Amino acid sequence: MTVHLIRQRSRVGMVCLGLVAIWWIGSTLAFAQGRLTDVLVSVVKDKVIAVTGVGQSEIDLSVDETVRSTKAQGLTALAITSTRLLGFSSQLRRWNEQMLAGDE
Repeated sequence: MTVHLIRQRSRVGMVCLGLVAIWWIGSTLAFAQGRLTDVLVSVVKDKVIAVTGVGQSEIDLSVDETVRSTKAQGLTALAITSTRLLGFSSQLRRWNEQMLAGDE
């Protein structure tokens, strides 16, 4: 009976150790993924640049186009220019644009 009890405790200990290891690896990967997808947006000369943990993506501004506002939150970034609405997605890693009418 003593040998059986020792084996059972050993199995329980190994299962607990395995579960802790899986939890630790999973939480580390989840934390890293969250950190990699947050966006920072910046205007540099004639470009709007979105920076994520995996790199940067930029979009050129047209001649005489000026940036009126920028905002980044979580996975997305937004830039409003004199002629376009620019949106960036860190999941897609690309910019999308929508032309603005003259009165917008």
